[in-house]
Amino acid sequence: MCEDNISQSEQKALDGAENPAAVSSEQLRQLLEDEEGLAVCRLLMEVSDTGASIPDAGEELALFHRRHRHRKSLRVALVAATVVAASVVFLFLLHSRQNEVLRKEVEPLLVFKAEKQPQRYASLQIPSEKREVSPGKKDAGMPGSIFRMTSHEIVYVPSVSLSDLMRTGVIATHRMVVPYGETFRLVLSDGTEVHLNADSRLTYPERFEGGERTVYLEGEAYFKVSRDTRRPFTVMTHDMGVRVLGTEFNMRVYQGENAQVALLEGSVEVRKASSGQSIRLVPGQRVEVSDDGSMHVESVDVDQYRYWKDGYFYFDGCSLEEIMKEIGRWYNVDVEFRMRQVPQSHLHFVGDRRKTLSYTMGLLNRMEKVKVSYENGKLVVDQCK
Repeated sequence: MCEDNISQSEQKALDGAENPAAVSSEQLRQLLEDEEGLAVCRLLMEVSDTGASIPDAGEELALFHRRHRHRKSLRVALVAATVVAASVVFLFLLHSRQNEVLRKEVEPLLVFKAEKQPQRYASLQIPSEKREVSPGKKDAGMPGSIFRMTSHEIVYVPSVSLSDLMRTGVIATHRMVVPYGETFRLVLSDGTEVHLNADSRLTYPERFEGGERTVYLEGEAYFKVSRDTRRPFTVMTHDMGVRVLGTEFNMRVYQGENAQVALLEGSVEVRKASSGQSIRLVPGQRVEVSDDGSMHVESVDVDQYRYWKDGYFYFDGCSLEEIMKEIGRWYNVDVEFRMRQVPQSHLHFVGDRRKTLSYTMGLLNRMEKVKVSYENGKLVVDQCK
């Protein structure tokens, strides 16, 4: 039973110090959640560390109460010297359990979710068939084919070279699908060059006719548009369009992220379909379009867009979350943050995407900003110890 001038929580802490073996996990948890009990435990630890006697601990505990304006004075009975040693064991167990509870309080944040049954190779989808491009495979197509296909590239025959016979009839729609860990190059019938990043899809006509050249993008692509003043080139997404005549730009429209358009050369007009708002970019600028229709323009290092199509990770002034999302998408692996606070600093990171995941992890850990490990099939990002 607690003495009148000692609270129940404080008595439990003192009892635990006296007999730590009898303290259950539930009692430890309750002490961690109780401010008074935890304060007494910490005070006992300070006393044991400094070599002070138990009567001094009682005085310090009473002082603690006076500082916190308790109306009752605190009196702690003399405890044998063996209790001091027991309290050290008890508090060691307490602090270990406290750290465990704190770790449990950190809810893992999944920043990238991998595809469990990913497509292995890039594939060209045509209404009448589905053709899969395999590594090392070369396919000139059927007689009269309008494209040449290899493992990482499709080149369409220029429209001006098509016979009158091939210009008649329905124009087929083609769809290129690029899986995780791959990039793919397309040369469209007008000569426009398109580099598709991992987890991307481009839908386009087998040849362009009329006064417009329109394609549809999901994911990320680098465009080098063949100039044609009579026929503007337009890239459409679910709610945005980019219109150009002839230029180089990068467009990123992954699901769950704000859309981005960065201009390297020439000029582009970016329009939000739902609001009708539009903006024109100059080289070196990037616009980020949010779901609410707002547009934010900033100057960026455009080299990062050239580097990814050449096979490199290149991040300049990017957040840790941006970097880890891209790495997760490339290697198709879950990425989980286990930090109490995600670093807000902007980082610079360069790596060869053709290397293994373990190689890239080594580069990340070498920065000494975070600790990256591979656990149970996922990348785990934690604070440096």
